[in-house]
Amino acid sequence: MLKSRLQIREVSPGSLTPLLALSGILAASFVIPPFHREAFSVCIIKTLLGIPCPGCGMTRAFLYIGHLDFRSAWELNISSLPAYGIVVLLWLQSMIRAIAGHDIRIQFTPRERAWVMMLGAVAVASSWTYNIVQNPWV
Repeated sequence: MLKSRLQIREVSPGSLTPLLALSGILAASFVIPPFHREAFSVCIIKTLLGIPCPGCGMTRAFLYIGHLDFRSAWELNISSLPAYGIVVLLWLQSMIRAIAGHDIRIQFTPRERAWVMMLGAVAVASSWTYNIVQNPWV
């Protein structure tokens, strides 16, 4: 059972750069029309090695999520839904920091941190395996 602790602490008003960058990602996902066919590849791994990376298809998947087409997003990259959720949480954290001057963090014990990192590694490995073996869109 996770015994995480939520920490709220005062911080000096930070840079608005994270908030603006995350706002741009979320706004683009709502404004840019989604598409399945890739116009070009910006993936260095795919360009150099010829195999898709764990993040291949993520940009197009974010566009589908922004237009509420979760199935297409899942088909493009199985990690897109949790990744989009993380972007939304980071945006909320940046917004709270910019407005209220508070920083919100979840404090994990070393054991909990190890579990989170292991689950993250499994998610990345699963996504990469899916992209290499089965994903027709990347």
